[in-house]
Amino acid sequence: MVLDRPARRRRDPEIERQVRRGRRRRIREGVAVTTAEDTEPEVTDVYTDAGEWFDHWLAPALADGKWQGGGKGKLVCPQWYRHRMVALRVDALWQEWEKANREGAMSSWWVYHFDAHARAIFDGETGPMYLCSPDKHHETPDPLTPRPVPPGWFDQSGTGGPDFRVLTN
Repeated sequence: MVLDRPARRRRDPEIERQVRRGRRRRIREGVAVTTAEDTEPEVTDVYTDAGEWFDHWLAPALADGKWQGGGKGKLVCPQWYRHRMVALRVDALWQEWEKANREGAMSSWWVYHFDAHARAIFDGETGPMYLCSPDKHHETPDPLTPRPVPPGWFDQSGTGGPDFRVLTN
């Protein structure tokens, strides 16, 4: 399987000019400054955002069926990005994927990141897409709106509310 890889992002030319100007100014003023930019290679992401990464890398990587089922006979939503929790998790997965890809740590990414998030994303009974079908996106019911925590509730003194640090029966 060949995965599409988009062109790498280039740094904005205006930013490059500003960086060069700043270096020249430091040299003219006689200030010997070594910055991380002077010593470390530029870190660029392979993909520009989580959506591009999903379309060009994750979805093809999961084309053998994982993306089509939650392990309980449920299919995931074709509009997965409309589910806030799925979108947040996919974005987190993409950020960690970029880091693991740079560091050569893809095995750890699969075990410690993908597998953990996949259990929550693909749960066919209680996951964020449990009402959806392969053909249709269904809005999940509005969650309960929690009340703000009263000021001082978690103070170390324990005077605001129950001291949750103490286990009682």
